[in-house]
Amino acid sequence: MTWLVTIGLANASLAALLSVAALVCGRCLRRPALAHLLWIVVLLKLLAPPVFQVSLGDWFSRPTGWLGDAMAAVAESDASEAAAILPAPTASDSRAAFQPAPIVAPRKPAPISDFRPPNSGLRVPISDLGIWLRFAAIIWIVGSAAMLVWILRRVWNFRGFLKLSARPDAELQARVARLARRAGMRSAPKVVVVESVVSPMLWGLGCSRLGRGATLLFPGELARRLDGESCDALLLHELAHYARGDCWVRLLELVVQTLYWWHPLVWLARREIEAAEEECCDAWALAHQSAPRRLYAEALLATVDFLFEPPPAALPPAACGLGEARLLRRRLTQILCGEASLRPSRAWKALVLGGAAVALPLGPAFFDATANEAAARSSPSAVSPAQRAGVSVPIETGPASAAPLSLRERTGVRAPPETAHAIAAALVRSPSPSIPRAPSVLWATAAAPNGKYHLEARTGRKTTLIHPESGWRLDLSSHRIDCASFSPDSRLLATGHADSLVRLWDCETGGLLASFKGSSAAIASVAFAPDGFRVAAGADDGSLLVWDRATGDELARLPRQSAPVSCLRWSPPGDRLAVALGRWSGGESGSLVVWSLDERQPPEPQPLGESVGALEWLDDGETLLLAAWNGEARLWSVIASKSQGLFSIGKDAVSAANWSPDCPLVTPWQAEQLVRSGR
Repeated sequence: MTWLVTIGLANASLAALLSVAALVCGRCLRRPALAHLLWIVVLLKLLAPPVFQVSLGDWFSRPTGWLGDAMAAVAESDASEAAAILPAPTASDSRAAFQPAPIVAPRKPAPISDFRPPNSGLRVPISDLGIWLRFAAIIWIVGSAAMLVWILRRVWNFRGFLKLSARPDAELQARVARLARRAGMRSAPKVVVVESVVSPMLWGLGCSRLGRGATLLFPGELARRLDGESCDALLLHELAHYARGDCWVRLLELVVQTLYWWHPLVWLARREIEAAEEECCDAWALAHQSAPRRLYAEALLATVDFLFEPPPAALPPAACGLGEARLLRRRLTQILCGEASLRPSRAWKALVLGGAAVALPLGPAFFDATANEAAARSSPSAVSPAQRAGVSVPIETGPASAAPLSLRERTGVRAPPETAHAIAAALVRSPSPSIPRAPSVLWATAAAPNGKYHLEARTGRKTTLIHPESGWRLDLSSHRIDCASFSPDSRLLATGHADSLVRLWDCETGGLLASFKGSSAAIASVAFAPDGFRVAAGADDGSLLVWDRATGDELARLPRQSAPVSCLRWSPPGDRLAVALGRWSGGESGSLVVWSLDERQPPEPQPLGESVGALEWLDDGETLLLAAWNGEARLWSVIASKSQGLFSIGKDAVSAANWSPDCPLVTPWQAEQLVRSGR
């Protein structure tokens, strides 16, 4: 639940910046109408999701989206794993085998309590940050639920009070209707009289443009004390609330108060909005009454005397009254001497609304928005930064971790994993007198299309999402990921699990966005479509499904096959799915299905002999590269439905490509040679 804290704090920080402009307009410039509009923008910003990210990487070095999980992952990983060296493959070796680095004496990492984040002089208990963030999210949710119950209880009690004590008054209703017509309003609220010491108020939802819906409450004793013109002045003030639609602003305040009950800015915004509304309503009432200004001020003073005979009662939720008494002096001065604007000028309104349209969908991002092109399009260097720094540790690896490219990435290569050595150099501290533990084996590495994120799979079911540029790591091992796929825009990560769920993650925040389920068996393969809007998954029971990743709707389903799904891949145009079927561990023969989502009739499986562990489309869109678990590979013509040649691929490459479509079977130059040779 750390994504809740991340998004909430991001919105709260930007809303705090916007509130400065609202405070200046309200308290320094004395422009209540403009301040009212700005405060509404502040409340809307607290609710608006951060659709577009604004990079703050130049000012901050710590990614808030990964604040808890990333720091905990760094704390839990030992120095030998963090210092893993990833050598570069040679072009002459088709299997891209690695040569391990020379073994030297390992060094002991510093204690966790002594770890210092970049640009920070304070010690941070990293191992506790994730727990505290989750605890804060739980308190946030519980507090919002309690606030909602409290608000609903007050609304229910006030409704009961109205049923028992409110009565219609024909004279006041006719007076309100006459005042509304004179002010040019389309409708007038319903008027009821209560024999209690309450402030005149407008309660409920409604405005003159949307028709009736709100109720104007007026105390009967106050109506009997005032003369006709003074009573009209107070009624005009409540009609101003009705004409402006202030009840809808009350509803917005209640929603924001429920969600951000802990934020002092919300309570400040409510007070400032109500103060600005009262001044604007005073100006509206003065503009539509025929009596002198002094009569309006005397009516307000008479109301204050009436309300403070006993202790004044608080207004119910979603009610618009006459305002707090502490603001009365400023209001009376404005009524008698000044002229408050009814609404902001068109120029100011256009400026505020234009700025709101830009600011509302923005959110701070602590990672750079664009990938490092120089790093993303250069192959890994033969000597790593860790080797140049004199840090060298052993690691076992295979060809799968060397796969730097997707077959569809023909213009460059992925960002090199050299930043892993920088992490190692930062974490390694002093020589260790103890015997080192053997490092876990890195057997697959998938990189996002823009090189911004890497997903590592190690022995022991350890899975880590890495941001190479900053060095932050998010440990996903507890989620038991069986297969994975990055979206084409590199912002999302789809993972398949043994609990038959496909989960969708936000790479920027590390938060879980959605879960899809259409099968009761473990998910064996998952892949994003090239358009980025569809996610396909195959399960061990032979199920094959396609979802809309934005809505979660199931778009297509292939009838359950007789053999389990081993691997599936989208064609380059995204109009077909190639699905390998068969269970290699049981010695079953494999088959291939090429499924066009537009076809009504399901395709017939084509027998292949050995079960296929991984497959990939070549760039011509009509040829498949099929690889068995023993490393034997073949080219398959989709049009002719026959094999076109055999060659060999490393077994580790097959395992890695089966795990993720971002671990290709062959490098682009090898694929290009295969297409040209017509094999």
